[in-house]
Amino acid sequence: MKLELLGTHDLMLTPPPPMLVEHLVYRYGVTGVSSDPGVGKTFFALDLARCVVTGERFLGTFDVRPGAVLFVGQDASLVEYARQHRKVSGAHYMGLVRDAARDEDTGDSDPLAQDRLEDFEDRFRFLIQPGLRLEQVDNVLALEAAANSVKHSWSEIDPDTGDLEHHTGVSLIVLDTLASLHGLEENSNTQMQVLFQHLRALAENTHAAVVVLHHHPYANEFNQGDRWRGASSMFGALDGHIVLKPQPATDLIQVVLKKFRGIKIEPFSYQMHMTEERVQLEYKGQRGETDPFLNDVIAFVAGCGELFKNKHVVENLHKTYPLIDQKTLEARVSDVLSTLNRRGLVEKKGRGLWLRPPLTEEGGGD
Repeated sequence: MKLELLGTHDLMLTPPPPMLVEHLVYRYGVTGVSSDPGVGKTFFALDLARCVVTGERFLGTFDVRPGAVLFVGQDASLVEYARQHRKVSGAHYMGLVRDAARDEDTGDSDPLAQDRLEDFEDRFRFLIQPGLRLEQVDNVLALEAAANSVKHSWSEIDPDTGDLEHHTGVSLIVLDTLASLHGLEENSNTQMQVLFQHLRALAENTHAAVVVLHHHPYANEFNQGDRWRGASSMFGALDGHIVLKPQPATDLIQVVLKKFRGIKIEPFSYQMHMTEERVQLEYKGQRGETDPFLNDVIAFVAGCGELFKNKHVVENLHKTYPLIDQKTLEARVSDVLSTLNRRGLVEKKGRGLWLRPPLTEEGGGD
């Protein structure tokens, strides 16, 4: 092995990695996405991938640098992944097909629409093949070669330097799920450290963002069930950790960044609209202090002095706001009381518990 020494000057001039998805995912890094089973990690990742391929804002909110995607799936069958992909991207794809179709009267087609269709097809690649093991070096090298072999290339102006950049290969590799892609002992720090060294090499050798989907452990007296499952060396090796948490008594899913090197973003929520044909994710805002109930809840709780039952708070607030949905209100009040019980400080528990409305185009609230 040839060792290459770097000086202070080299490190000072090394630029930060470009963001692939604003505030959430950057290239050359390993980001984990974890949740309980059934929350929708795969739908979240597929929609993220769709936005990278198309250049659309993720959740209509976060800027994305367009690129190609390799989705590695071993957690379900080919039929199931096809179903999920159709739900997330089918409407967009069929729209591109219709736009690119020849006009029945003139026989002409829109060349730009045809280009957009070909871009979508070329930039989205799937590897759904049982037996891939990321602890094996030859398997990782094969995956690197597959990611770098995507033939489609495109050019764009670098927003930081103004230079014209030419890209090949993929910008995003999604691994679904971690447990299905290795045969090691998940609770072994030594074995998991080796595995994540391979993931680091995969990210650096492809210049892609590697997003790893993983499950939470069962909740117990030592944890709330929302941490990264398995050996601590895995969590230490992540550049970012995105947690998806369903909100009680609502249909909202909260996104919490528990760890992100160099970047901090407040938790936000989205809603997953699901039908037999389609899945859509809708941004629902950050948690903040703009909810009209905040001051009322703080004042009411502060006036009580001692712990009390949720129903008393709900009854009081319903007298003031009779049109508010009861289930949603109970969930918010429950959040308040839970935090109060844990920390005993009304001022602390009141902050960051409510949903801030999404910003409008003018930058104000709805």
